[in-house]
Amino acid sequence: MKPKILIVDDLLENLISLEAILDDFDCDIVRAFSGEEALKISLKDDFALAILDVQMPGMNGYETLEMMRQRKRTKYLPVIFVSAIHQSDLNIIKGIETGAVDFIPKPIIPDILKGKVQVFLDLYLQRKKLDMLLAEMEETNLNLKIAKSKAENGTLEKEEYILKTLKEISDNLENEYVKKRTRPDSKLNNHFFFPEIVDSFVCKEQQNRRVLILGLTSISKQPSDLAPISFITKRDMVRIDPKTSVWILGKLLKMLVFTHDQNVLVRDLSENNILVNKAQHYVSVLNWGDALILNRELEQKECSIEIVGVTKEVVKLLGGNPFTGEIPADEQMEDSRYQDLLIKLIRGEYYDAYLAHFDFYEIARSIWPSKFHPYTTK
Repeated sequence: MKPKILIVDDLLENLISLEAILDDFDCDIVRAFSGEEALKISLKDDFALAILDVQMPGMNGYETLEMMRQRKRTKYLPVIFVSAIHQSDLNIIKGIETGAVDFIPKPIIPDILKGKVQVFLDLYLQRKKLDMLLAEMEETNLNLKIAKSKAENGTLEKEEYILKTLKEISDNLENEYVKKRTRPDSKLNNHFFFPEIVDSFVCKEQQNRRVLILGLTSISKQPSDLAPISFITKRDMVRIDPKTSVWILGKLLKMLVFTHDQNVLVRDLSENNILVNKAQHYVSVLNWGDALILNRELEQKECSIEIVGVTKEVVKLLGGNPFTGEIPADEQMEDSRYQDLLIKLIRGEYYDAYLAHFDFYEIARSIWPSKFHPYTTK
């Protein structure tokens, strides 16, 4: 639907002149011949802008705008006053105090009016875009991020760059894997570990702050399917069983194999930033603003810190001690092999995510041969 501009003047020739000036814009122009008619029309439709003549019989422009500002639908409608008579500084100040956003004298200079109209149309379209995205977010797994200030736009731009880089690398690896795979249905699915960029733009209506829209639809179609792992122990007040911990920690280690191979440090691996889809066994990290892409190979200590970090979070989910790696006794564990491995991971004995991931699944599958275990808590 095209944006609408309301033009208000008691003289037909003035309305025709305004329509001619605004003809280049892809919008609908709606006429009103009085303040009273403008109020009625503005209650029926949403407008991007109103251009209002000050001097009109009956209800003048000031009175019309005062009435508009008292109504919810038009309280924040941008209004430009035009006038051939009331051009003094006092009249301009009165217009601004009444709620107008600008004041243009007659005869109107077309280029000046066009420039001002373009600004307000852009703001209107951006606001509508945000409204649509917010509505979509209520139905799908989209995450909206807005920079706290214009000065912090760079933080979101960095996160956007990192996510786009990871997506490109993930797609390239997947394409190469498809050519070599032995099972036609097998996939790497590295893109599950991070959100995709849905949109990114600088919003004038938000003081030129950057807006970043992230999607998690690859791992969940409904927002209710995803939750940070902190919810498990702090909201639901439960702990997971060892078999459930295997697929959560296994996926996190697989993610580190992917990121470390690309010389990327995730850094924020806290319980509030790790998401799980309990039904589908998906694991993802939401915020990548603290991540780093390094132009060198990662140091062993850097890799070890992240391996220890994800292990600590899963040990907490098991109801264990994140500093020692010790977890409660469980009938699912017939011997100490799984416990011993968690302790080794916590102690920082692994410096290579690939080796940690390989040893983890070697031991886990030797204890529990079944590859799929439903999410289970105690």
